[in-house]
Amino acid sequence: MITVLDANAAVRFALGQTGREPVAEILKKADWVVAPSLYLYEIANVMWKYYQAGTLSQEALKEKTLNCAGLIDELFPAADLYAECFDLACRLGHPAYDMAYLATCRKKEAGLISFDRKMLDMAQKLNIVCYP
Repeated sequence: MITVLDANAAVRFALGQTGREPVAEILKKADWVVAPSLYLYEIANVMWKYYQAGTLSQEALKEKTLNCAGLIDELFPAADLYAECFDLACRLGHPAYDMAYLATCRKKEAGLISFDRKMLDMAQKLNIVCYP
């Protein structure tokens, strides 16, 4: 099975937060894990916010950022997604950057791992399998 991992699920996994277990199980079952290239910037930005809050050291968060990057087998280039992201954003009334995950699911015929309730609802409208 091909699975798209979004940034919020990856961060929960990397930081050992609530919801980590189902993400781990899905990742074990996945044959191939994909994300839009935007994923790397989202992960880095979330970890930076944890650094700004004084949650963990820069080095610890950098390691977690690299761990999140290592969960992905293939990064789907923005150049191959932006037109569909725009169309989906207009159709679903949601920001285009979030649509990168749904567009990747559609391009790769993949399921989605996310904890973002709005994104999961939109994915279901597009007949995308959702986890956890």
